[in-house]
Amino acid sequence: MSHKYYIFFLLLIFMGCEGTDEVFFIEDPDIEECNSSVISSGKYYEKNDRTYLYAGEDSTTHFDITEWSLNGCYLENGLGREYFQALIEPRFTSLSNVADDYEDAMEALILLNNGQTKVYPFRLLRQHEMINDDADGTPVMAVYCYLADLVVIYERTYCNKELTFAVSGFTYGDPNRYQGLSSFILWDRNSESLWWPINNSGVSGVFQGTTLRKYNPRNWGRTTMGEVKETYPNAVVLKRGQSVDLPVNVSKTDGC
Repeated sequence: MSHKYYIFFLLLIFMGCEGTDEVFFIEDPDIEECNSSVISSGKYYEKNDRTYLYAGEDSTTHFDITEWSLNGCYLENGLGREYFQALIEPRFTSLSNVADDYEDAMEALILLNNGQTKVYPFRLLRQHEMINDDADGTPVMAVYCYLADLVVIYERTYCNKELTFAVSGFTYGDPNRYQGLSSFILWDRNSESLWWPINNSGVSGVFQGTTLRKYNPRNWGRTTMGEVKETYPNAVVLKRGQSVDLPVNVSKTDGC
């Protein structure tokens, strides 16, 4: 008798996908029990010999994760890829305008530019989770994952293509990595590849295996608003209440 374990579930009917009442199975020989709510809800499914991950009710296509490098049994949530408003063109205001709005103990991510110092208070980063921005002309993204207490600034240019990133709506926690803490999974709008910040890598699509490059660590860091007020009085701070207008014409890429 095989030692492999099989997980059976019915494929749900997704908007933008044809419905079916066929029974599918996903085989995972390495895990005895799979308790992922993503799998049990049908948000991780197979169709026409491809494997997909739910991308939201308003999505006409879902994430193609065929042969991806993660394990579906470690997936959670699945709120949809536009649930969190990952900013594309962030706006800032002078520190003097908002200094009184932030207690000195409030943590923040700071980005040191030659001409302008940018500050992303954790209170706002937690709302957006990631922000597409630039640093002295270099496309970057400011990332903050509350679940894993992960704070980092990555570059956004890969294969000579500037990518625009967002949050997939899924979290992933491998018990053998990063003390088993979960973190969100990112995706880029240009190729719809998925990226997992914990291992600094693309995990599906044409950028699978591509390393997420951290921006020069001398130019960014974790600090407090008190330190910002004292050391960088001319800094600009991310404005509150921003939303994102989803891009209509996204420049697509097939990778390198």
